[in-house]
Amino acid sequence: MLSNRVFRQYWAALSLGFLVVCTYQSALAQDFGSSVRSMFSYGINFNTRSGFMGGLAFRGSVFAKDSRYHTFALDILDIRDPKEIRSTSTVTRELFVPGKLNHFFGVRAQYGQEWLFFEPSSERGIRLSGSVLGGLSLGLIMPYIIKYDARGGGGNFVVEQYDPQKHPNFQNIQGALSPTTAINGTELAPGVSAKLALTALLGLSGRSYLGFEAGYNADLYSRKIPIMAFAPARSSFGMLYLNFFYGLSR
Repeated sequence: MLSNRVFRQYWAALSLGFLVVCTYQSALAQDFGSSVRSMFSYGINFNTRSGFMGGLAFRGSVFAKDSRYHTFALDILDIRDPKEIRSTSTVTRELFVPGKLNHFFGVRAQYGQEWLFFEPSSERGIRLSGSVLGGLSLGLIMPYIIKYDARGGGGNFVVEQYDPQKHPNFQNIQGALSPTTAINGTELAPGVSAKLALTALLGLSGRSYLGFEAGYNADLYSRKIPIMAFAPARSSFGMLYLNFFYGLSR
């Protein structure tokens, strides 16, 4: 998992770069308004609540008026606890997370407003914008299934959800199964979310573009989510994030 300190440094550096580009554009370029009528993009997410890659991000914008757009976003994320540390079984060499109770996936659908700061005169320039979004979240809580050797002698595995009372010895955990094996035990936690974002798009050939989005997102769920056995369950999750994406405009 990316440390919060390192991620904040990356986010601060990118935000500073974003502001520098804004200043440069305002000094040297004309504001060309809203020549783009609609956009759709998809990409990958990195955030302070996930592993190396947080999940998938989708975003669409439709021109409203002046330099304002209606914006829609869909995020599908693997949300983890900062205390998660992977370990390796000394017997099977399989990976597992000691003390993990549940996988937690967040699906959020958001609507908001995007304000265009600057738009270049050529297709290959940099387009800069900021947005505020809010919407609904749906948390998927899936049991963390482990293989546990109750006798400690090997070969006598019990496959079930981790329970600190039933599985007191981490050395007897021989691995963990994929989240797909626990789909039948999934529990749902509805919630709400809000997001602040800065977006930079670099035009490619035609109407395609590459871009990144940096921002902060907060989720509040209807119940506390138990992810780790030895960490407090919580119902709110805040995260700094970066999205890198590819899209099309017209």
